[in-house]
Amino acid sequence: HRGLLLQGLSLMASAFDLSPMLLPGPLLQQLLTAVTDTVRGCPHLTQQVWDTTNISFKPLRYLLDEACSLFPAFPGPFLQLAIGLCHGQESAAACYSYLCNKPCLAVEYEANTPGVVVQGEEAVLDVDMPWAKAPDVEGSIVPQGTHGRLMQVPVFAQPPAPSEGGAAPPAPFLVAWEVDAEQGTGPVLLLARAAHCLQQLHAANAERQKVAGTEAWQDLRLILQLVAALLRGDPLLAKPLLNVTIIYNRNQQMDWLEVVIASLNVLPTLTVAAGGLPGTTAPAASKPSPLNSSSNTAAFCQQVLAALADSLVTAAAVASCQPGRVMRALAASQLFAGVNVSMEPLGLVGLEQLSSWAQEQQQRQDQSSVDVGDDWSSLTDLQVLQEALEVPHSSYPLTHAVIHLVQTLLNQHCTWGLVPSLVHYTLNRVLGAMPWMPFTCTSDRWSLAAAALGVVRSSILSGAVATPGAAGPKAAGAPGGIMVTTLAARVIHHLATAGHGYLSSVLPPPSEVLQDMAEQQAGSSELLASGTELAEQLLLLVSVLLPAVAHLSPEMPLQQYWGATPPGGGLSPAAIIASYATYPYATHLPLLALEALN
Repeated sequence: HRGLLLQGLSLMASAFDLSPMLLPGPLLQQLLTAVTDTVRGCPHLTQQVWDTTNISFKPLRYLLDEACSLFPAFPGPFLQLAIGLCHGQESAAACYSYLCNKPCLAVEYEANTPGVVVQGEEAVLDVDMPWAKAPDVEGSIVPQGTHGRLMQVPVFAQPPAPSEGGAAPPAPFLVAWEVDAEQGTGPVLLLARAAHCLQQLHAANAERQKVAGTEAWQDLRLILQLVAALLRGDPLLAKPLLNVTIIYNRNQQMDWLEVVIASLNVLPTLTVAAGGLPGTTAPAASKPSPLNSSSNTAAFCQQVLAALADSLVTAAAVASCQPGRVMRALAASQLFAGVNVSMEPLGLVGLEQLSSWAQEQQQRQDQSSVDVGDDWSSLTDLQVLQEALEVPHSSYPLTHAVIHLVQTLLNQHCTWGLVPSLVHYTLNRVLGAMPWMPFTCTSDRWSLAAAALGVVRSSILSGAVATPGAAGPKAAGAPGGIMVTTLAARVIHHLATAGHGYLSSVLPPPSEVLQDMAEQQAGSSELLASGTELAEQLLLLVSVLLPAVAHLSPEMPLQQYWGATPPGGGLSPAAIIASYATYPYATHLPLLALEALN
């Protein structure tokens, strides 16, 4: 039905000539929202929009071209459409190619601006002129002799009509200058604009000026959202994006990772300045603005939260290419300030020595090697943002992004730096907090729990090595000859002693529940998908965790937990795991269940 709706929108855009140049602001926003909502989560639809041979969606491509012609003078419509059309790898790649090749440099000028010579429907510069939206970026000067196409200012940006009898001032106009960049026109313009916006926001915040609703803030959050959307669709785009660089303030070379780190430094301070965190109030200079009402402050803080999450998504994609550089940069950022970070590789512990190692750690007074891994409580900014902004709205974009980041780093076998603290943060502030964290729907709870369980499993496996001659298990279910990092050893011991508290609130439903959903189509597809993912992640964790815990005392609480009936009744964890041995709608789950039971 979404395909039919999108075709209807395309026909309507063609029949009524719905151009961003001609529509008033509210109507244009309704159209953009209708298109992006229709294609959300449907990569096959976004692929059809980008397919130039598909005649049905040609009016939507024309809508995109018209919005692009306003970029970057009025970037909002183009960025919103591009963000919405990034779903899936093929669409993200098509969007990035469009960004590199299509945009010109649209600039708004007042009438009779010196240096801009209007010649019919064209304009020519007779002097070098800096781009006002990024004047501190080297190369942003439009050189003398550049030709451009003259355009009218779009209706949504035109000044209000003069009062009756009043003389209308000379109308401003747009010029789309013909510019080119070796690294791609759009990516370079976006990077330059983002760097300048961050500088403006930092200066405004330092002077206690209002940030919410400003042009710099609106542009920055959309740019960060677009880059994150591209990398969600196709993480391999991180490589060409990292090749895009600018020179800022004459001597500072910047790429997208520098912009991300600057965002992690600047954005947390904006929520404080807006009075969106406990014990803070907005600056006195900005209090009279209606933007500082309670509802608008909350909306602004949610925008900041989303921008932080987008920044971490971009950092995670970059980490797949340059993990060491990302680790060093994140450790120096404001968002993760206060953590005791060591960039030295962690030591290894043999699984057979796990019990004696744990006893030694408890007895030692100097626990320097452990303090680094257990320093999650120093992640104060993350905790405050979660408690003050995520929990009240029952939505956790930043927590999801943190988990995605640490999962990516673990996949790259990075177990040092910030990773130990973030793993323990996941244990304590996500899995440990699940009983009191509110959610708008069950699928959101299951999705976050599944991601957290994936991090816990990866923290055990990442960096593990088999010693020479390692063969089969040295005890039933307990493999020998395996060495794990001290992070993994600490996680294993922590789960052995307190894992029943973490796992009891994130158990998936018995397989019969998911089977009923699949057969009767009860509930949403998101609920079935998230439930299946949660079951898969639990089974994967159990198959790794139980053999490792077998090297510890059988009296450990986790060992007793599996077969125990919950206090409120129902199936034991072991029975829930066993139920998936016969689940018919995901062939891998029965195999994982059998492996976990063995």
